[in-house]
Amino acid sequence: RDRDATRARAEGAGPLPSHQSSRPRVMVKAYLRYEQARSFGVVASPDCAPVYDAGGKNLVCAALERLAVWDVRRGILASSLVPPPRESGALPAVTRIARAPGSDVVAAGASDGSIRLWNLVDGSTDVLLKGHKSEVTALRFSRDGSLLVSGGKDTNVVVWDVVAEAGLCRLRGHKGQVTDACFVDGDNNADTRGASASGRRLVTCSKDATVRVWDLDTQHCAQTVSALGAEAWSLDVDARGARLAVGTSDDRLHLFAVAGGKSTPTPKGSDSDENTDLVAAETETETATANRNEPKAPLTREQIASSIEDASRTLTPMGHLPRADKSRASLVRFDDDGELLGVQTVGRAVEMYRVRNDAEMAKRRKRKAKRKREKGRDGGGGDDDANENENVAADELELAAVVRTKAKTRGFAFAPRSRRGRPGVRAVVAVLLDNNAVEEWELEAADDAAANDAATASASKFAEPTRSRALEAAGHRSDIRAVALSSDDATLVSCSAKGAKVWDPSRGACLRSVDGGYGLCVAFAPAGRHVVVGTKSGALELVDVQAGARLRGAPDAHEGAVWGVSTLPDGSGFVSCS
Repeated sequence: RDRDATRARAEGAGPLPSHQSSRPRVMVKAYLRYEQARSFGVVASPDCAPVYDAGGKNLVCAALERLAVWDVRRGILASSLVPPPRESGALPAVTRIARAPGSDVVAAGASDGSIRLWNLVDGSTDVLLKGHKSEVTALRFSRDGSLLVSGGKDTNVVVWDVVAEAGLCRLRGHKGQVTDACFVDGDNNADTRGASASGRRLVTCSKDATVRVWDLDTQHCAQTVSALGAEAWSLDVDARGARLAVGTSDDRLHLFAVAGGKSTPTPKGSDSDENTDLVAAETETETATANRNEPKAPLTREQIASSIEDASRTLTPMGHLPRADKSRASLVRFDDDGELLGVQTVGRAVEMYRVRNDAEMAKRRKRKAKRKREKGRDGGGGDDDANENENVAADELELAAVVRTKAKTRGFAFAPRSRRGRPGVRAVVAVLLDNNAVEEWELEAADDAAANDAATASASKFAEPTRSRALEAAGHRSDIRAVALSSDDATLVSCSAKGAKVWDPSRGACLRSVDGGYGLCVAFAPAGRHVVVGTKSGALELVDVQAGARLRGAPDAHEGAVWGVSTLPDGSGFVSCS
């Protein structure tokens, strides 16, 4: 109709009708759409604990949506594992990391509920698992690496088959966020379970203040521990599979005996221990693969009832141990040998507890029984036999050392035994801090001679932990207050509370770090070689970008904080304001 009216006016047919001439003309304006291309300067995200690779050379940390693999000895970024881009929107942040025992396969849980499997050797990822509606908050492989368990904020627990790349079952029962999970081996008595039952159990904890034991053969919750009295935040089973430690939101560390665990500790002092563990892991993997390929007959009603009954006796309470720090226990982990138990708090400490051996346990219990008998002869004792094993957790664990950091801790990881280089080093621990840094600490025996003796190593005391390395040069310790890009887009300068850093924006690599005042603004000089940084104290600092050195500036330029710096149009100087 508009086309006909225009043609009629061109042919002299008169003006357009009033209803057409008064209609407003719609103007369409196009806007540029910007999406995040990349990010850099993140050493480690504070919401995800790091993990070591199989050899202990590299440390895998979550860095927003990617995985940063750091060479700990050299302090450089070995590789960066970035997931494939989406059609639209930003990629989800990594919230949990877990490594399969004895391999370089790493699972990364994300904030959108997805789980991606990575190969650290070639940096490839071919498996994406989706089973949660919200953030993944718990992730753990089985001992043979064939199964993966994940828990989320949606209160669901999902068990995955890593080889088949598919989910096996979804377990519902928790009323709050699932905070941690681990696999345990049940009773090895096949006569009571039946030939079709594997006896594999799963233990989970949640913010609903419960610890649940799941029978994976029947996919039922067989045991619920609700006497913790506080939210359960983390749990772990030792290398023998005999003890389960649970950290809660109060100042108590709970200990449970696991049915079916090995009663004898792993031998120490042998160079073949690590090779033995690798062979055992390979054997377990081959056995699990063979069992998966074999067809299994469905369980009978009697076998189901027997399996659930056996699983209901998986955990036996052994009491609790009062911790040195009164804050919440965010992470609980045993080392590879099961001789040390680390407890990370929400403060500035990681507590290290030593697990006493059988000889020390027997001696302590004997001394304890003697005191009770003497107390009974004095008329104040009761039934000694009934109270002889009371609060066994305090008998098995003792506080050996405390790793104290300057910033708040957000996670930690024990390094493999291969990282214990010199004699006397009992453990190497990587501690994640909330200021975008990771520190590596060494725990040494107080007496080196005693530590070298395998017979007395477990009884030796620990010296004060020492910080050996730190991953901190590739990022700021506090908020970035200002950035400036050079005229040729080849150099980027950022400033924060402790100084300025020079970056290569094309690679995202930190080229130089310059110590200085609390920077609030920054601007490049016309030539591009120097930058001017305005600080909170009112000083103007001149920094040589290429040399990475701070030159003579104006320390008393302003009486207050400098909030802006801008160069003059002719390049003859600059203007600052406060």
